Amino acid sequence: MTSATWGDIRKFFKADRWKLDRTTGDARYERVLPDGTLLRSKRSLGKDTEAIGRDLFRTILRVQLRVGEADFWKAVRSGEPVARPSASLPARPVGLPAWLAERLRHEVGLSDGGIARMSEDEARHRLDEHRSRPR
Repeated sequence: MTSATWGDIRKFFKADRWKLDRTTGDARYERVLPDGTLLRSKRSLGKDTEAIGRDLFRTILRVQLRVGEADFWKAVRSGEPVARPSASLPARPVGLPAWLAERLRHEVGLSDGGIARMSEDEARHRLDEHRSRPR
C-alpha cells in the first residue's frame, strides 16, 4: 500500500467530483452516485503533505469513499472520476435527509432497507425514541 497524504484525498475529491458541504465549518465532502447513494467524507484541515496512517487510509477507502486503492490512485493521477458499479452499493434511502438516515443507520442500527420504508416523521420518532431510552 502506497502512503497517502491529505493532499491526495483532496485531489481524489476533485477528480471524483465530490462537493464541499458549505453548511459546516469543516472540510466535509459529499457525492451522490447515479443510483442515489450518498457518500460522505471529511478531510483533515492539516497540511496537504501530512501522511495518513495505513489503517485509517484503508478505512477511508472502504467505508467513506467506497473505492479500491488502485481506483483511488488512478483517479488522483488522471483527474478522472471512479467508475462504480451501482448494483454493489446500498441505495440511499429516498426522501429522508441524509443526516437522519445516517443517524438511524449508525445510532439505531437500522438497515438501509428498513430506513427506506419510513416516512420522515416515522424516522424522526424512531431516532427520538432510541435516544430517550435509558442507557
